[in-house]
Amino acid sequence: MTDPEGISWSAKLGPEAQTEVVLSRVLWGIGYHQPPIYYLPSWRLERNGKQKTISEARFRPKLPQLERQNDYWSWQQNPFVSTRELSGLLTVLLMFNSTDLKNDNNSLYVPRTPWDGARQWFVVRDLGASLGKTGKINPKRNSLEGFEQRGFITAVHGNAVSFDYQGRHQELISMIHPADVQWAARHLGRLTNDQWRDAFRAANYSDAESSRFIHRLKQKIDDGLTLRARPVGGQGH
Repeated sequence: MTDPEGISWSAKLGPEAQTEVVLSRVLWGIGYHQPPIYYLPSWRLERNGKQKTISEARFRPKLPQLERQNDYWSWQQNPFVSTRELSGLLTVLLMFNSTDLKNDNNSLYVPRTPWDGARQWFVVRDLGASLGKTGKINPKRNSLEGFEQRGFITAVHGNAVSFDYQGRHQELISMIHPADVQWAARHLGRLTNDQWRDAFRAANYSDAESSRFIHRLKQKIDDGLTLRARPVGGQGH
């Protein structure tokens, strides 16, 4: 769709609209490239001279200075394989219970001029299947209760980590090692309370919902720093 100023926008409706905005902002806050996205609780669409109001949506502008390439990048084959940054990114996605880690959700962008010092952006997009309960079929997205019920680290054996992750692409977990988990937890731990609240406020979560999501995420950060394994659903207090 195109706005009155001629800018084209991609819109995503439904519960994933909120979660995608939160996770995108958190990833950007810890140093991963993300295109700008915004959440609106309602908006107006004009078509053939008629207007109608539509409920919540995530909006992503198609910026002329940030060109998305036609192909995607693969978790298994990219310039960052075996780096802490790539395995740390996967760890953050697991912390948020991102349940659809398929390669074609990964996009390559080329800025017309270097942006943030980069000539290419390797971006994880379509982040909405998160903040709920993972699963291979019909996972719960944007479910506060589902998110609180699931664990994070279930075991650490030598240089391998097991997670309470029931989503697709289980083979990616073997890329994550204990030091990667701690690295990701340290980076997330640097976000301030205001930054956490702002990420959820941008997606129109209530203060009560935000507090519970943030509380559970901070528990996962603490577990990541100490490599503490808990029983599934074990949160502690």
